[in-house]
Amino acid sequence: MLLQAEGLRVGYGEMMALHGISLQAGAGEIVAVLGANGAGKTTLLRTLSGLLSARAGRISFDGHDVSRRPAHQLVRLGISHVPEGRGVLAELTVIENLQLGAYARGGVRKSGGLDRVFELFPVLAERRDQPAGMLSGGEQQMLAIGRSLLARPKLLMIDELSLGLAPRIVHQLMDLMHTIKTEGLSVLLVEQNVHQTLKVADRVYLLVNGHIAFQGTPDALRAEGDLMRTYLGTD
Repeated sequence: MLLQAEGLRVGYGEMMALHGISLQAGAGEIVAVLGANGAGKTTLLRTLSGLLSARAGRISFDGHDVSRRPAHQLVRLGISHVPEGRGVLAELTVIENLQLGAYARGGVRKSGGLDRVFELFPVLAERRDQPAGMLSGGEQQMLAIGRSLLARPKLLMIDELSLGLAPRIVHQLMDLMHTIKTEGLSVLLVEQNVHQTLKVADRVYLLVNGHIAFQGTPDALRAEGDLMRTYLGTD
């Protein structure tokens, strides 16, 4: 497995957010983490990307024990994290934001990949000299993903890909997940848009109050009507 987390326990002060979470993602695989607000999804991604430290448990990535490694080292190993809210720098231009993504790989020239990002997101090429704050929400999400791709990751982790976006943009971005998977990139996708996510995911975890309530295929989750209704608000 490319990524394997075992028994992660993470807390904020005395409050525990993750209670012994185990999760894995293989090469060229889309793994989805579903759950309601407050389930612990963002905490999980922040722990896997080195922004939070687990109180217990182990994380291995690409054959390395990365349980205690800081975020910048994990970027160099091949983990890119697109945070909830996108995290673009509004005052910087599109191209300047993209250049930041390539920093860990020696800059855009050494990193390569800029042409591919513009191929995936033509609107970014058209607006390369505009401040990121002038982009729409969907365009900012494209910029955040493009910036992460320029770090040449093996695993792309995205927190709430569809949050606040129009259905047309959501459909476009979900199609992109399938495209980058076919190019060999693994994706760990945290989402609340259940139906769209189940269309692209290879495997699914359902997170409930910091515990894994389900893990399996999308079809297997669809067959669990009670889980879908109770924890995801859908059939």
